[in-house]
Amino acid sequence: MNKLILAATLGAATAGCQKTNIQLHAPGAPATPSTAYNDAFHFSIIGFIELSAPVDVGAACGPGGADSIHEEVSVLGGLVNIILGTYIPVLNVHNATVNCGGGGMPGPGPGPGPDAPPPPPST
Repeated sequence: MNKLILAATLGAATAGCQKTNIQLHAPGAPATPSTAYNDAFHFSIIGFIELSAPVDVGAACGPGGADSIHEEVSVLGGLVNIILGTYIPVLNVHNATVNCGGGGMPGPGPGPGPDAPPPPPST
């Protein structure tokens, strides 16, 4: 029984959290997380064959474009990986966040107010 507790403790201690940042452009202005893909949950086989829907980077940030992708295995994800690893050792879970360079996914802005001046005439 002591060996089982020691093995479980060592497994939990070495599982830890894993973080990966994939930089898509040269670092510039601070990026903000996308509202569409912020901490999205993913399943994979052996860590690189995705079972869940892929992240649509183009839709995540709109015309501003994605700056980076941040993937991590949180503490909860690590516990799930330990439990899954006991029964199905090739399944992994991780969370992905797409960071947008243009300040996040553009939302609908307020339209011009009723007292707004008319647009200038085009020439």
